Amino acid sequence: MYSTPANIKVFHALKSILQPYENLMNILVDQEDCYYLEFFGRPGVAPRLFAAVQMRTNYVSLHLACLKSCEELPETCSKQLRNYYIGNGQFQVQKVGEKLLRELRQMVKQSVQVN
Repeated sequence: MYSTPANIKVFHALKSILQPYENLMNILVDQEDCYYLEFFGRPGVAPRLFAAVQMRTNYVSLHLACLKSCEELPETCSKQLRNYYIGNGQFQVQKVGEKLLRELRQMVKQSVQVN
């Protein structure tokens, strides 16, 4: 897949948000343009997707499975984060700043605690 230096930077920034949780989950895919984490399956419960980062041609996609059932983001989310959210638990990100990363880190942390 074609990737720009900017997309590579965004991909690694978003991936770094998920990496602290690798010891709590299965790494399903870890490639240079795709990264998936899934919750460990408990006895009688199949593993399920937690989050994924995928590099696309014009953006990087961050999937947070816990948001999949949410029509809207929590009220506490910034306008910038809302602009990246396309629904179904997916964000399309073209550039990242420290404020956006901090907000996404907090959202991922809360998702881990809930699940």
